[in-house]
Amino acid sequence: MLTPELQAFLHQQIPLSQALGAGVQKSDDESAEVSAPLAPNSNHLGTAFGGSLSALLILSGYTWLFHAMSARGHKCHVVLKRSEVDYVKPVTSAILATAKAPAQKDFEMFLKTYEKKGIARISILATISDSESSIAARFLGEFVATAATESHLG
Repeated sequence: MLTPELQAFLHQQIPLSQALGAGVQKSDDESAEVSAPLAPNSNHLGTAFGGSLSALLILSGYTWLFHAMSARGHKCHVVLKRSEVDYVKPVTSAILATAKAPAQKDFEMFLKTYEKKGIARISILATISDSESSIAARFLGEFVATAATESHLG
């Protein structure tokens, strides 16, 4: 899927992504980047709301995994099983969440399991950096991919 197609898919399948103003900036084998403006995601202090940061981190991991699976011809559902977010410092500008691809050996094991069982899980790391490129939030999420039919994918 191309970046505009991924963004349209997210907005259709996960309506919160549209409410956040989330935009898919990049998605390839190395990483996925999902951005959002600060204004609709701000709190009473004028910084990014923690719930918005968490949602964008989750969306970046979801985007990476969905793209990676689609690129390999797998039609699947992606869901979050578990997550942890560490809010390091306030975000005071536009938000950019970046999910990094897991280690190659971990992804290969994930693919083997998925291809054998039709279900697999994998951990994905994502971060949000501030305007000075220092880490503002860290995320570790365990995502599950399950086989799906075309009719369930939009």
